[in-house]
Amino acid sequence: MRAGDRASAFKDTDEAREGCKDRVGQTMEERNKYRDMIDGRKVKEAALLELIGQDKADITTLKSTIEQAQELQVKEKYIKKAHKFLRLMEYVKDFEVQI
Repeated sequence: MRAGDRASAFKDTDEAREGCKDRVGQTMEERNKYRDMIDGRKVKEAALLELIGQDKADITTLKSTIEQAQELQVKEKYIKKAHKFLRLMEYVKDFEVQI
């Protein structure tokens, strides 16, 4: 009888505890996804800056890196620099073809 009373008394508490565990689990998953997104952003930012820092870069690689950086929301100032460098590389390529 006592076990039945205890079970009925703690039923609400156990349900609330399970609900809390589920919410915490979901929150942790969301947090991990956000952290992974930030890590990906930092990697793409570094790759973009490395390409911009070169004397010459492959245009297709630069374009794809810029697109990926935009998807991962890399800082706009780096994307603008990359676009400017892309225009320069396209100009250099056109100039080399004409020579």
